Amino acid sequence: YRPVHFGILWMTTDVKICLERNEQRERKVPVHVITKMASSFEPPRVAWEVNSLPVSENTPIDKIIEFIECCPHIVDLPEDPDAEQQAADRAKTLKNQTHNFDILLRSFVGQVAKFDKQYAKAANAGRKVLLQQLKDGELEIHDDHGLKEAFLDLVLPLGKSGNPDPKRSQLNQVITIIMQKQE
Repeated sequence: YRPVHFGILWMTTDVKICLERNEQRERKVPVHVITKMASSFEPPRVAWEVNSLPVSENTPIDKIIEFIECCPHIVDLPEDPDAEQQAADRAKTLKNQTHNFDILLRSFVGQVAKFDKQYAKAANAGRKVLLQQLKDGELEIHDDHGLKEAFLDLVLPLGKSGNPDPKRSQLNQVITIIMQKQE
């Protein structure tokens, strides 16, 4: 058996720094998401959260390692988890994720049809291609933003010069607004 430890690393990075770092990222998180998350965070304070360590960019790494090593054991797990059960769990998770992506893709197709009906057929075909690639494991998408980009690439690909079609930019804005409303 191997022990499972539990502890909370409470990241205390100022929102201003988070926003600055976000601007340097290739794939940016929308500002409203960062500010919403920051306003909803609460420091650990209840009994089961007592084993916590506030961490900032100035926290020495050895202090973090020491904290992790000293966290209490909460459960012992067998060394070799049941491979069959793991595969079944992964399949179930993938199925749920694929289902959620399908729902989101259907809303994208609806927005494309409202935006410009000439692209509706390509949008639905793109939805089917993406879902099949996800099911077959040919495509790995981790979030709604990645799904949106893959969808737009199929419906309105970038031109040969690498510049987006103005319609792509407009559609991107429309879909982004829909995604924000769904959050």
